[in-house]
Amino acid sequence: MSWRSEAYLQGIPTKPYDLLREGMILFLFWAVVIVGLAALFGSPDYPAVRGEDVAQRQPLAFLKTSATILAGNSSLQGYGPPYSPDTGNAHFFGVAPANWAG
Repeated sequence: MSWRSEAYLQGIPTKPYDLLREGMILFLFWAVVIVGLAALFGSPDYPAVRGEDVAQRQPLAFLKTSATILAGNSSLQGYGPPYSPDTGNAHFFGVAPANWAG
């Protein structure tokens, strides 16, 4: 502290304050709250959707999607790297990192 602050606070009782300890207590409190909520609610466990399941339950949709992909008319095929080798549609932000890997 400066001499002005010390002179101004002379005669006033002060208490030491530990900001690191205060921050650690707050961090631990929120960590316990978050872990507790995660244990209580968890995350939904949806089963994986496999191509075999779709083919059995909705054969026409599966056939239509497969034919579209094999014909080259899928919306993902014009997306660019890494989904297709077409580097003309790669995202470009001054550089195109998707093109670097080939």
